[in-house]
Amino acid sequence: LSVLHRTLEDAIDDALAAAGYSDITRSQGVVFDTLDPGGSRITDMAARARISVQAMGELVDGLERRGYLRRSRDPADGRAKLVQLTPKGRRATRAAIGGMNHFDEQCTATLGPAADHFSRDLRRLADELGRAHLR
Repeated sequence: LSVLHRTLEDAIDDALAAAGYSDITRSQGVVFDTLDPGGSRITDMAARARISVQAMGELVDGLERRGYLRRSRDPADGRAKLVQLTPKGRRATRAAIGGMNHFDEQCTATLGPAADHFSRDLRRLADELGRAHLR
């Protein structure tokens, strides 16, 4: 699974680079993974990623400086900030999803008809064993 995860990351990196987003590092990928569609607080993102708030803040800072993210006032709590994707961040996310889709196509080409069963079984494992990581 670890090798396949790195292979998936390679596909995402390749798609991002091809789309002109080669300045996003793999470590910054965790920001996109933990960000809710409507925005998230850094504290929540750090908890999901199981890293310190300071580390998540540094990752967000770098992506914000390059225009992928913005911080805005949280309507639920004016003292807190929400991290949200900018239009550039949404375009980069679509490029990354394209890389994930390419990886899926490679899996299907390799496994043939068994790919559907394999994918279904992996989802079942994630649902059953990975509940703490799903939102």
